[in-house]
Amino acid sequence: MIWVGLEWGAPMACGAACIAIHKFAVQLVSNRLTVRGYRSNANGLMRALVFLLLAHLIEIALFAGAIFLLDRAIPGASLTGAFQGSIEDYLYFSSTTYSSLGFGDIVPNGGLRLLVGVEALVGLIMIAWTAAFLFAETDQQGRGS
Repeated sequence: MIWVGLEWGAPMACGAACIAIHKFAVQLVSNRLTVRGYRSNANGLMRALVFLLLAHLIEIALFAGAIFLLDRAIPGASLTGAFQGSIEDYLYFSSTTYSSLGFGDIVPNGGLRLLVGVEALVGLIMIAWTAAFLFAETDQQGRGS
């Protein structure tokens, strides 16, 4: 019966952790752009983009780890299709889910479906947050602020 808690708790915990990671990354980048004067420097914005991309990769890895754990902990939870069970498969599946690309070559079953659905929603929001932040920064750069 503990798996029922995992099935509902893991998606919420991963979602909350991703929001916290992204908030930290955006604040750190924003502070650096302001304090160091990078806002008026294209190289500064490129560094910001790379750092935020790293935050996305950490978030993808967090979900991949949760998928791996739930795949083993919840009866009936599995990934089927072109799935061999390697860490690369978990990361690949997580990245296609997070980005909402979803090729469909790997399919979640059972207790993984909620986690995967939450990952797609969280990924969509985090990617939009990054895009909005970078748009605002480049807009300020263009205005000379």
